Amino acid sequence: MKPIPTLLLAAASSQGNIVFNSSSTVFGAIGVTQPGGPFLLNLSGGNAGTAVNFVGPVFATTLDVTGTGAVNFLSGSTNVTATNFAADGVISLTPNTTVIGALTTTAGANTGTLSLGGGSVSTRSRTRWRW
Repeated sequence: MKPIPTLLLAAASSQGNIVFNSSSTVFGAIGVTQPGGPFLLNLSGGNAGTAVNFVGPVFATTLDVTGTGAVNFLSGSTNVTATNFAADGVISLTPNTTVIGALTTTAGANTGTLSLGGGSVSTRSRTRWRW
């Protein structure tokens, strides 16, 4: 696993892609808060047998879980990104973490697992889940 330090930015909002092909830990922020930005266009990760850990906040247009691996939000902060299960992977939120954005699946019904720690929140438009 290779740690990725500091802040990752795009030159302008909704540009730039990061693909995590193996297990990774990102210690800094990815993008800057929406709508001000700049924030990234797309993040992809969660291949079979891998885990992508975000220790800082994430600001991106979309996050795709591309396999049966895991994507973990570990910062206890607010993150803004639409999330999509492109396969039967896992998205985990550590306690007191918020993810704002649509939660969808393109892999079919009953696909993907959302694991929410105590006090974590997943919010999209008028729907809000809190545990």
